[in-house]
Formats: sequence, structure tokens, C-alpha cells
Amino acid sequence: MGCTLLGPLTIEEMGGKDELNMMEWPPYSSTYFVKDIPSRPVKDIKWSAYILLESNRLTKVEFICGSNLKQDAEQKCKALYGVSDVRQLKREWN
Repeated sequence: MGCTLLGPLTIEEMGGKDELNMMEWPPYSSTYFVKDIPSRPVKDIKWSAYILLESNRLTKVEFICGSNLKQDAEQKCKALYGVSDVRQLKREWN
């Protein structure tokens, strides 16, 4: 069988070529690519959190993250301060 499987249909059944050329496949579609979506510049977001140090002390920290997602801010906090316990993570609005 000389077809490449892609889910329930093959690429040939979808009207494409054997190799994936994302600009030509799928034909006549309204697929948008990330590079085509206009984006606004992301502001740096200020976050604060309490971290548990190795000495069992809770310390309040503030840091800047380029994302407004809480999960991204938590990962950045863990990476910046080398801790695994981040508590009361919140975005600072002022």
C-alpha cells in the first residue's frame, strides 16, 4: 500500500500529494497558520508568589513574566528561584 495514513483518511484520499506541503494541502481549505494570524505585542506581566525555601521559610517574591498564563508564571518562578513549592501565585495589576 503506497499511501500515508493520516487519521481515518489517507493523504491521497484527501487530494494531497505523498509528501506534506502545508501550503498546498489540504486543497481548497480555510486553514489558517499561526504566522498568518495578526498578533499584538505581549506586555510583561508582573507576578507575585510565596515560595518555600530549603530552610522551610516562606518568602514573598515578585517577578516579570512575558505570559499572562498562570501555569507559565509558575514554571518561570520555579526556574528563577530553584524551588518546587510555589504558593499564592497572583498577578499584580498595578
